[in-house]
Amino acid sequence: MKSMARLLKKGLIMAVVVFLVATVYELVAGWMFLHPRRSPVVGNPKGWGMTYQSVQFGHPLVLSGWWIPQPSDHSVTVIIAHGYSSNRSEPCIPLLAVIRILHDMGVSVLDFDFRAHGFSQGNMVTIGALESQDLNMAVDYTRRHLAPGTHIILLGYSMGASTALLTAESNPYVSGIIADSPYDSLKRYLEEDLPIWQYLPRRIFQPVLMTVLPRVAHLSLEDANPASHLRQLGKRPLLIIAGQRDPLVPVHNAVDLYHKAQKTDPHARLWVVRGAGHIQAFKVVPFDYAAHLYAFLSRWDHLHAPPYLPGLRTWGRRTE
Repeated sequence: MKSMARLLKKGLIMAVVVFLVATVYELVAGWMFLHPRRSPVVGNPKGWGMTYQSVQFGHPLVLSGWWIPQPSDHSVTVIIAHGYSSNRSEPCIPLLAVIRILHDMGVSVLDFDFRAHGFSQGNMVTIGALESQDLNMAVDYTRRHLAPGTHIILLGYSMGASTALLTAESNPYVSGIIADSPYDSLKRYLEEDLPIWQYLPRRIFQPVLMTVLPRVAHLSLEDANPASHLRQLGKRPLLIIAGQRDPLVPVHNAVDLYHKAQKTDPHARLWVVRGAGHIQAFKVVPFDYAAHLYAFLSRWDHLHAPPYLPGLRTWGRRTE
């Protein structure tokens, strides 16, 4: 009996130790997830043949970015929202190549770093919950520098795509949204997909994760739920892009958003790119990607078809 009691005691102690170690590990993983290492900004618009200005805006956090204007009057401006742990250059896309195409179409671009990314202030990331405040500040900054009647379009990638949806839902100055690889709900994303990033056993760590992260970040997971508020977009144009082989934000997120958006606007569009991973649609099919951008943005202005993309104007009409 005594030996059995000792074994039970040792087993209980081991269970407590394992639980404590797991909790500490989860706390550390959660802290690291909210405080990712800043990746360097690679290149600048000048290296891609574009004239630009380095700008700062926002309060209380000061955000940094690039303003790439058109030399003459225009009616479309795109604000770009990058992904988690990246920055305004997002070299894995590469984002500067997308900006060059937009520039050659006759579109002005504001490309900036979210809080705690690139050269912007801040030290904590909230995967869209507070980043929507940053994007609202970017919209306000853009409006102050544009002529009345200019249309502001949000082009977001991953975290930035979901943030664009969250921002547009409550900001009437946003005319349209292009969301590349968005999550549909932060809560569901943390429950189902975050362990893919952190390599955590879901059954063991998930309860701790869902309890700790909201408290550490001082946020409600319900505040970052694009899918539940899509009706607030009304009939503003929406294009959702997803990679068929996306392992980080699986394609079902985009499909769910698309079906919910169609309840309000049957013209909302979904483009799933075969063979593409996370925010890799442009790399896999760059011409088709440019054509989709061209077709979407041409709703508001007669854009230029860059000469290095022959047939874009005709192909673009087919994407409508």
